[in-house]
Amino acid sequence: MMQDETTERRAQRLFADILDYPHAGLAGEVQECEALVAAMNPEAAALLRTFGAFVEETPQGRIEEVYTGVFDLNPVCHPYVGYHIFGESYKRSAFLLRLKERYRACGFVASETELPDRLSIVLRFLSVSDDIELNQELIGEGVLLTLDRMTHKAVEAPEPLAGGDIQL
Repeated sequence: MMQDETTERRAQRLFADILDYPHAGLAGEVQECEALVAAMNPEAAALLRTFGAFVEETPQGRIEEVYTGVFDLNPVCHPYVGYHIFGESYKRSAFLLRLKERYRACGFVASETELPDRLSIVLRFLSVSDDIELNQELIGEGVLLTLDRMTHKAVEAPEPLAGGDIQL
């Protein structure tokens, strides 16, 4: 069954919120996201259900410790699209500038305290952007590659992709 655009955009915003630093209301966001994606991807919904149970059973301080250990201290799971595509290089810097320009052109206001390639910010942008070509490029050549590296490559030493092809 094809989900409507509103459902997909809401799910993208919820995933962005879930991937941000743990906050009050996280359990509710996980439950809502699970309900939205259940028809599109039952496997993802099951993973969200498991994560939701963890959030509900775990003290906030411990959730914050786990978040920091996974996303801040483990380079394989750094939540930055450009990092996974280009590593720490001039190409990533150029990518960050182009991303900021694209955000501005679409009227999207990103966080001033975070880099524009942070996965949660990219997902928020995708949830409001009407530029189908740009969205497909960011998803196909950025978000999906980043998630693949974060989830499937966690046991390997981190290294950037060869050159990166994302143009923006």
